[in-house]
Amino acid sequence: MQTEVCAINDCARLSIGRLAARLLLVSLLASSVLLPSLALAGCGGKADDTQSESTAAEEEGQVVAPPPIAGETLNLGNISFQSYWTGETVTKACNWRVLAVTDGQALIISEKVIELRPFHREETDVYWENSFIRGWLNGNFYEGLPAELKARVQDTQVSNSYVNPDDPTATAHATTTDKVFLLSVDEAEQYFANDELRSARLDLGSAPINEFRRINGVDELFISDGDGWGWWLRSSGASGTEAATVGSGGHVNTYGYTAFYADCGIRPAMWISY
Repeated sequence: MQTEVCAINDCARLSIGRLAARLLLVSLLASSVLLPSLALAGCGGKADDTQSESTAAEEEGQVVAPPPIAGETLNLGNISFQSYWTGETVTKACNWRVLAVTDGQALIISEKVIELRPFHREETDVYWENSFIRGWLNGNFYEGLPAELKARVQDTQVSNSYVNPDDPTATAHATTTDKVFLLSVDEAEQYFANDELRSARLDLGSAPINEFRRINGVDELFISDGDGWGWWLRSSGASGTEAATVGSGGHVNTYGYTAFYADCGIRPAMWISY
């Protein structure tokens, strides 16, 4: 009987030993699975969601661009529009300067003067809301933007409340809704820290200088390659027949320039999503 009891105890010890070995093996296997996951976890023991999202975006072929920064220059593709001087379609590269960034949108303006055009085509009192240039910017110019850029352009409530102190009869005008617009006097002073930053060169495109003079009707005495050039603002000048401008040196000219003169430049502006 004693021999049988010992045999039974030996079998029990053997079974317990085998069970303990199996439990140890299961524990080691579990550790080998959990440790890499824990190594990737953040301070709270949770895997890095940002890394997971980034990896998912890369797997789907998406390119996540960083948000724009005020002051930087963006290349958003070529623009196409009908030349005021020849009626031909002009296609050119256009860089855009970021003026402000807020709530997922950026205010941009062309880095250079893209063309010379009148603010209006008739010698009469004119304001932004009924100007020739407003119709062109929101028509032919807007339609010639690259498709990806055009899809990002926002409808903007454009304030026309500026009252020119040089015009005793001046009054504020109604707000307009535009996709593309010119800056106002207040905006030109707000978004540029000084005249140097506000000044803009004339974009000659790929045309030789003499060809550019011919196309734009500019006397050769007044232009050279890369010169600074004046550009229109949407605010009224000292009278109803004039519009405010930025001079070639970058100063804001509130007295203005005769609106139907065609030798002043265009720098389109717009709010885009990002």
